[in-house]
Amino acid sequence: MLLDLSENSLSGPVLPTFVNLNNLYYLNLSYNELNGYIPSWFGTYPNFYYLNLEHNYLEGEIPLESGNLTRLKYLSLNENKLIGTIPATLGELSILKELHLNGNQLSGGIPAELGSLSWLRSINLSDNDLVGNIPQELGNLTYLEVLDVKNSRLTGNIPPELGDLLALNSLYLNGNGLGGSLPSSLSNLINLADADFSYNAFYTDDNTLRAFLNSVDPDWEETQTIAPTGISYDRLMANSVRISWLPIPYSQDPGGYRILCGASPGGPYLPYAMTLDKTISQMDFILPSPNAIYFLAVQTRTESHSNNKNALESEFSNEIKLGRKKIYKKR
Repeated sequence: MLLDLSENSLSGPVLPTFVNLNNLYYLNLSYNELNGYIPSWFGTYPNFYYLNLEHNYLEGEIPLESGNLTRLKYLSLNENKLIGTIPATLGELSILKELHLNGNQLSGGIPAELGSLSWLRSINLSDNDLVGNIPQELGNLTYLEVLDVKNSRLTGNIPPELGDLLALNSLYLNGNGLGGSLPSSLSNLINLADADFSYNAFYTDDNTLRAFLNSVDPDWEETQTIAPTGISYDRLMANSVRISWLPIPYSQDPGGYRILCGASPGGPYLPYAMTLDKTISQMDFILPSPNAIYFLAVQTRTESHSNNKNALESEFSNEIKLGRKKIYKKR
């Protein structure tokens, strides 16, 4: 049985009206005003292949019983008020082709079990509060064409396994806390036509990869919170130096450069001071102790803003070693 009640101004909770519809395999309740919880008894419909509840006011968690819908090919719960984590049981939907959970308030990590959805074509988890890394297991989704995780709170590096998604044509990572050196394997994505890496902390020293990324996202490097380069220093007085650096291309949005000070090479560092914005290229440093040796680094910070709800910090710059009596060469 096919039942399409979308755009009918339905309101209130999802009632158990459908419980006796044993042959129901297609249910579309999208674009209504439904509220309350997603009923767990949806998991008792073994023949479901299409379930669309998007653009309602549903709240609570995604039922664990959703993993029982083993014939499901399409699941859309986006643009609701759902909370909690993405159930790992969704990894049991072995023939699922589209998964849309965007526009909710989901938290926790992206389950590695989603990498078992070998027939998946599109996955949209954007505009949530997801944390942690992008699982390397997503690289198993060889038919995946769209991966959208933008505007969340994801961190860490991009797993090289994403370069195995040869069918991918759209990739949206913007507005997260992701960073680090981008894997060269991304240049294998020969079908990628549209991508957005903006407002993260990515960089690359691979010119081949840079040329490829510029072809799909031309201004990606202009919005990355990366470490400044060209770190140098000049002695001012016996107990002070002026630290200088080259400002990064991304000077918009609030933030600045932090001088970090440690007693050992590579840190741990303590913050010394921060510039007022990302256009400033120098700061004076007064050595706290007359005989100690200090190790300084510079780090870029961008505060949260309209394009990213996360505050971002870059990796550390090259380190400077100095003391009151003598200033040493850079490491």
